[in-house]
Amino acid sequence: MKITKEQKVQIARAVLEEKRKPITVCRDYNVSSSYVRRILFIAKYFGYDALLRKNKKVETFTTEEKIDVVKCVLEKHQAVKVTAIKFHTNEQTISRWIKEYQELGEDAFSKRAHVPKSKKELKQRVFNNDLEFNEENFNSLLERYKYVEMENEFLKKLNALVQEREKRERQK
Repeated sequence: MKITKEQKVQIARAVLEEKRKPITVCRDYNVSSSYVRRILFIAKYFGYDALLRKNKKVETFTTEEKIDVVKCVLEKHQAVKVTAIKFHTNEQTISRWIKEYQELGEDAFSKRAHVPKSKKELKQRVFNNDLEFNEENFNSLLERYKYVEMENEFLKKLNALVQEREKRERQK
């Protein structure tokens, strides 16, 4: 069942103003508790109007906009969740941008920047950036890269399991 924007406001008001328990609101509207928590979060930090905003189509961010988003998190110490809502994107995208920014700086968002797929490509990138190449640094970088790839795969699988679980809960 799809929840309308007006129903989102009703959910938020039921909990915040009428002081109803979130679990009863979940049952009344047949939604998950995590969904209600997200609605409450948006209502508390951005007001009821934020729940009524028109959903944007997938937006392409410019390099400057991505840097602004990343700096909101890194320099202003704003939570990723809050930043995601503020800029109408999702937390995973912002987390990826932060990771890329920390690894490659502002060049991370240029069209030519991308994650190297092979040892040869990684070596080539190190040489092209005029960094002093030594085998020990390269191997530690390669080891870190493999670890991050493995961690990324794990998180993808975990996310799929969580979504599957939430789907089962909604079907009950």
